[in-house]
Amino acid sequence: MKKVTVLLILSLAICLAACGKKVSTPDEMLDVVKEKENISAEVDMIECGRIVDNDTTIVVGMTGENDKTYHYYAAQFSQNQDGKYKYKNAISLNDIGWQLRLCKLNTGYIIVCNNENVSTIQAVISPRNGADITKNIKINNIPFVYYLDMSNISSDYDIQYKFLNENGEEIQ
Repeated sequence: MKKVTVLLILSLAICLAACGKKVSTPDEMLDVVKEKENISAEVDMIECGRIVDNDTTIVVGMTGENDKTYHYYAAQFSQNQDGKYKYKNAISLNDIGWQLRLCKLNTGYIIVCNNENVSTIQAVISPRNGADITKNIKINNIPFVYYLDMSNISSDYDIQYKFLNENGEEIQ
């Protein structure tokens, strides 16, 4: 019984230390994501991109060998006054196929693209009380991470995404 109690106390101490862990670099952020997602330390995770908004940073990472085995992970970190980052929570990314992921976050959407055939993401926003708004998001590098801020849309809206190749044709 004494051994069990000691083990429980040690486990709790380790968990609390990991929860409060502060990191400084993107690689350290990815290491925290791997730890939180129970991914082996031997598995390579590359950074797809980051979204920075004031004292909050969202990092998106990817594991896998090819487009059949890629897995995507996102996490939110808060930045302290000393410039270090603390893990806040994991973010679920919705798989929409073609190496594309989406996620609603706050007043906008996180878009992740790892499809080399996509050169532009076209978002057609249809407010309930107004004209359609089209936003063309040019993809410069693969993998690509973008935050589509919708805070300036004051009413309910529908949104449709089109993923276009270099000729402007929709990928289907």
